[in-house]
Amino acid sequence: MVPVRLPLGRFPFVHTHSFEEALCIQARITGPLQATQLDRRRPFEWQANRTLVGSLNIMVGRYQAGVCAESPHAPDLYSFMVPLTSNARLEQRGQSANLAPGRSGALTSPGLPTKVILGNDFCGLNAAVRDTTFEAALQALMGAPCTAPLRFQAELDLRSGPAGGLARLLDYLVQEANHLEGALRSPLVAARMSEAFVYSLLMGLPHNYASSLRAPTAAPRPRCVAHVEDYMAAHAHEHVAVADLVAVSGVSARSLFAAFRSHRGCSPMAFLRARRLERAHTQLSATPQRSVAEVALECGFEHLGRFSGAYRQRFGESPSETLRRARGSDARADLTRTT
Repeated sequence: MVPVRLPLGRFPFVHTHSFEEALCIQARITGPLQATQLDRRRPFEWQANRTLVGSLNIMVGRYQAGVCAESPHAPDLYSFMVPLTSNARLEQRGQSANLAPGRSGALTSPGLPTKVILGNDFCGLNAAVRDTTFEAALQALMGAPCTAPLRFQAELDLRSGPAGGLARLLDYLVQEANHLEGALRSPLVAARMSEAFVYSLLMGLPHNYASSLRAPTAAPRPRCVAHVEDYMAAHAHEHVAVADLVAVSGVSARSLFAAFRSHRGCSPMAFLRARRLERAHTQLSATPQRSVAEVALECGFEHLGRFSGAYRQRFGESPSETLRRARGSDARADLTRTT
């Protein structure tokens, strides 16, 4: 049988007619799961293409026969799901989402029991991001550590609003990734596009921290905080002293610290350190050809040991572990391009 032409044609991942093989491959991606074929009158077929765009793992897959899959706990990934053909249903601990092409999609959160039911001839797009990437972005936005796991509302309305915009952004990334000379051939551009996707999810979709992120909208940033944060963004890779921030702010050190604690819940230097850690995590995840020392210095960390300790405390793993995983993902992506 001739494979159906799927998006991301430059990045073939799998094409199998064996249900058992499909189950083994999927288990390597998502962890242990149980699955059954719903319509045994139809021959089973799974075809999928897969690529990396910065911290986004994007996959498009098609199932000829309907499938029901259950996992005791979702993997350490947040997954944005957009159906292209046929319907599907997702259930995650008290929440359910109906997936209908052009109408509704789903967003899964990690660590929860998950059940997915795919209809016959289902084809869909999935953009997955590691939980540590989301948590780093959330903490940078809040300026304070997360006190509970980030949990999104499962069902998404794709017809309008932020979810519709994210579906269009994902479609753009898929199309651009398939062009040899597209903008995403630059690792830096790919990393920034994946950052835009993550921040759009956090700022636009319902989740248990949404009210904390909406607070700055109701109370605009004080001018001194805005000036300092803009300065931090432009000079995060350089040595930055408190005196530099005070000079940029236009207010006294006492007033600046009070404004940051009131608006961000932390000191200016703690906010800068969080931004630098987030930037380092993005760089290590998206540019595996670089070294930990190179990334640390570029992100403004002059002491590698202190950087590694702060990084592990924030992300639950060492910088070298993040880099090793990114290199493994990059190698797997290269392998799929050559097979």
